[in-house]
Amino acid sequence: MQVKSEAKQVEVGGQQDPIPLTEIKISPLNPRYESATNVDGLAADVDDRGLLQPIILRAAEGGGYEVIIGSRRFRAILAKRGPDGFLQPDEFTLEDWNDQFAIGAAVAENDCREPLSPVDEGRFLNRIAGRDPTLTDTHLANLTGIGSRPRVNDLRHLASHFGQLPESWQVFLQVPHGDRPGDKPGISLTHYKVVRAYVGENGVEPWMRELMDKAAAGLWSVDQLKKAINDATLGDPKEPKAPAKEAQKPAAPAYNRLLKLLESATKACGTDADLADLVAKLADHVREKVAAKAAEANAAGSKVD
Repeated sequence: MQVKSEAKQVEVGGQQDPIPLTEIKISPLNPRYESATNVDGLAADVDDRGLLQPIILRAAEGGGYEVIIGSRRFRAILAKRGPDGFLQPDEFTLEDWNDQFAIGAAVAENDCREPLSPVDEGRFLNRIAGRDPTLTDTHLANLTGIGSRPRVNDLRHLASHFGQLPESWQVFLQVPHGDRPGDKPGISLTHYKVVRAYVGENGVEPWMRELMDKAAAGLWSVDQLKKAINDATLGDPKEPKAPAKEAQKPAAPAYNRLLKLLESATKACGTDADLADLVAKLADHVREKVAAKAAEANAAGSKVD
């Protein structure tokens, strides 16, 4: 990733003083800002050998400092020394980096470390977007190098709706890429894309939640998950049941037709990234409308029964 900005180290006259750990926080621009990665092993290593690489800090708005690079090292030191401890002068470097450069440096450094989980990537993207609402998913993809625009959109949606997912899915989606329990694929971002239309502001319907729990327990492939959803909506007696097919008929066929047109329009946008991003956002909105209409129809059908 290329970042068009120059970084310079903060000029600190004479010898730098130790910094109280209470004056340091992890920057929201750090990909591991919300990561729950265990640092016990690293804390023991730091205690034995010290830091092999300094932590990169910059001045924080409102006073104090924030960690741009080295969040795991900082957490390890905090765990070992406690909140009353200090970061010694040879353990940190102060930089005067703007947001764009800080994001690029943090992502580049993170690529050399333990991978992030899908939900951590999504939260990272949402934090950046929250600081600058003008950034589209295409801008975020180019800025962070995390993936294509559709992947960035899926990660952001996952992070925004993570708390509504069954716990069985949350366990997998908090695991770093390439480190799934039992060395098996488990539930991935691709699985989430399959059920995304069924995850709305009101959570996940009971029939879908039951199906998702079965998928996690059985380590289903994406194809197995797609088939199970299709069977549930069309009437396979072996799978958890979606509400009756008759109750789903009023589920806004016009919205479905519009959704298909928008999905086709995305491909027709060509190299116009901003237009593609706008069409994709509209498609997401319509997709949520389809799910909402289906939920309303299902509820109406249940009352009739």
